[in-house]
Amino acid sequence: MNECQKIIVGLGDRSYPILFGNGILGRLAEELSKTGFPKQIAIITNETVEDLYAADVLAAVENYADKIALIVIPDGEKYKTLSTLETVFSNLIEQGFDRTCGLIALGGGVVGDLAGFAAASYLRGVPFVQIPTTLLAQVDSSVGGKTAVNHALGKNLIGAFYQPRLVLIDVSMLRTLPARELKAGLAEVVKYGVIRNRGFFSWLENNVTNLLGLDEESLIHAVMTSCQIKANIVENDEKEASLRAILNYGHTFGHAVEQLSGYGSIKHGEAVSIGMLVAAKLSRHEDLCQAADVERIAGLLNSIGLPTDIPRFAPDEYLEAMARDKKVHHGTLRFVLNRGIGDCLIKDIESPGTIFSALLQSPDTKGRAMAEKSSSPLGKIAAYTEILAKDPHSTVFVSLSEAYRQLGMLDDALDVALKGTANLPGFCPGYSALGRVLTQQGELSKATEAFATALELDPEHAQALKGLAKVRLRQGSPEQARELLLRALSINPDDSTVRKQLASLGGDHSSGVNKTGDAGTDAEDLHQGADDVVDSGTDEEPPESSPIPTETIADLYRKQGLLKEAAAIYRDILRLDPQRETVRNKLIEIKTLLDPDRSVPTIRLQGTSITDKAVALAVSPAVERQPEGSASESKVVSADPVSTLEKWLVSIEKGRIHVQ
Repeated sequence: MNECQKIIVGLGDRSYPILFGNGILGRLAEELSKTGFPKQIAIITNETVEDLYAADVLAAVENYADKIALIVIPDGEKYKTLSTLETVFSNLIEQGFDRTCGLIALGGGVVGDLAGFAAASYLRGVPFVQIPTTLLAQVDSSVGGKTAVNHALGKNLIGAFYQPRLVLIDVSMLRTLPARELKAGLAEVVKYGVIRNRGFFSWLENNVTNLLGLDEESLIHAVMTSCQIKANIVENDEKEASLRAILNYGHTFGHAVEQLSGYGSIKHGEAVSIGMLVAAKLSRHEDLCQAADVERIAGLLNSIGLPTDIPRFAPDEYLEAMARDKKVHHGTLRFVLNRGIGDCLIKDIESPGTIFSALLQSPDTKGRAMAEKSSSPLGKIAAYTEILAKDPHSTVFVSLSEAYRQLGMLDDALDVALKGTANLPGFCPGYSALGRVLTQQGELSKATEAFATALELDPEHAQALKGLAKVRLRQGSPEQARELLLRALSINPDDSTVRKQLASLGGDHSSGVNKTGDAGTDAEDLHQGADDVVDSGTDEEPPESSPIPTETIADLYRKQGLLKEAAAIYRDILRLDPQRETVRNKLIEIKTLLDPDRSVPTIRLQGTSITDKAVALAVSPAVERQPEGSASESKVVSADPVSTLEKWLVSIEKGRIHVQ
C-alpha cells in the first residue's frame, strides 16, 4: 500500500486528519474505520468524476460498508444550487438512509461544497468525508468546513460551517484534470504564498514548470504546504470571526467577476487570479506593498497561464456585486490586502467607488482601450508597446504580435510572440499567436509545434485548432484539417466562420470528411476569423499525433537571443534523452555566449582562409583541441563533413574557436 503523509486540523473533539499521497485511494476503508465512520454510505459525485473514479471508490469501501449508494449530480458551478441539493435529499430519503449514514464527497469544489451542506442539513447532520479530485478542492474547499450553495444574487450565500471526518488527497487524481482546471487550482496555491509565506511564493516562482508538468513531489509539497497554512488559520478561527477572513484574499473582487460573468463561464480560480491582482493594486494604492511586489504577483499568475485582465463591466456593477459579498460588514466593504509578499491584513475601504473607478482604469486597461479606438494599425502597435514597456508580463503581447503580423512585419511579430511565450510559458493564446506568425512565414513544421503546445495547455483552444487546420491544409491534408475544424465547431457551434470553412471543404460538416478529400478552397480562406483570442478548458485529451514541442521552440528562442530560455529547454531534453548530441552542442554554445570570459578553444591546422580551415575541420575525423594558455589536450570527433561545415565556419567567424 502506498505511503501517505498526514497533518491534523486541530479543533478539539472535531479534529480530523488530512492524508496526502500518490495512489492512496486504496487506504480509504482503513481510514474510515479509524474515524468510526458509519457503514451506510452514500457517495455523491458528478457525471465527469463518476466515469473516472466512482468504481475505484466503490471497490475501496465494498468490504467496509453494509449499504452503498451512488448519487450523481450534473457537472458545473451552475448546478451548485438549492435545486440540486433538493435532488440529493430526495435520493437519500427514497433510498432509506437514516441518521446512521455518512456521505462521501467525491469531486471538485462544487461537489464538496454541496455534499458538505447536504451532510450538515440532512436529518440535522450526518458525518461526511472529502475526497477532492481537483487541485482547487485539494488546497482549499475540502479543508476548513465551509459548505454552501450559490444564490442568484451571490456566491455561497446559503451554507454552514461543518467539518468533515477525514480528507483524503490523492495527487494521482490530478492526472485526469484538464489543464485549465489545474491552473485554476494553482491560483489558490499562489494565494497562500502571498498572504502567509514569502518563501513558498519564491518556491512557486521556481517550480511552475514542475507543477504544470504534474511532478509528484512538487504537487505533494504544494498541496501540503497550502493545507498546512489553511489548517493553522482554521484552528485559530474556525468560523471566520477575524483571522480566517484573510483566506478570502482575491475573493471579494473574484466573486464579483464570477457573478457578473455568469457562474460557470469563468473558473473560480481564474476569477480569484483576477481578484488577487486587483487586491495587489489596491494594496499598492494604500502603500502596503511596492510596485515590484505587484509585478511579481502578476508575473507568477501569468506564467501559470492564469488571467489577470479585468472583464469589462462598469465600476458600479462591480461595486454592487461586491456589496452583496459575505465580507461586507454593516455596509462597509472590507478587503484583504497583501502587505508586501508573505503577509496581509484586513482593511475597510472608504470611498470604494472612487478607488475602484481608478483601479479599473489601470494603464493596461487604458492602453487596451486606446488601441481599440485607434483606426491606425501603427496606433494600436504604439499603445500595445507602451503597455508591455510598463508590464513585460502583460498578455497584450498577443495583440501586439497580431498587429505586426497583419501589417506584414513578420520578424517583429515573431520577436514579440517568442518573448511573450518565454515570459508566460503557461499562456496558450501566446503559442497560437506564435503559430500564426510561423504559418505566414511558411515555417509549417514550427507552426505545428507552436499550435501543439497551445493544445497541450488547453485541448479546447479553438484558435489553435483553427490555426493547425490551416497548416494541415497547406500541407495537403484536407481530411486532417476537416477533423480539426469539426473539433473547433464542437467547442463553439455558433462559429459561422468555421461553418463556412467546412462548407468550402465540401460535404456535410456533421458527417466527417467528404469522399474526394478535395480541399475546395484557398488555404488562406481557412485562416479567416482565427485572430480572436479564446481561452477555454476541457477534459478532452490533445490529439495523440500532436508533436511535443521541444528542440524547435528552443531553437527559435536561441535565434531571437533568448538564450536562458533556450538553455532551460535544452537541459530538459537532455534529462530525458542524454544521447542528443546536437542538443548538447547547442547548450555548450549557449554557455559560451553567456560566459564570454571562459577560455576559447584553439585548433591548430593548415590552411589560409577561414573557409579552408572550416573545411579542414569538417573533414577531419578527429582534431586536436587545446584551450588557449593550457598544455592539456582533448580529442573531439567531428560528425558528417557536409553537415558540420557551416557550424565550424560560424564558430570561427564568431570567435568561439581560434584557428592557427
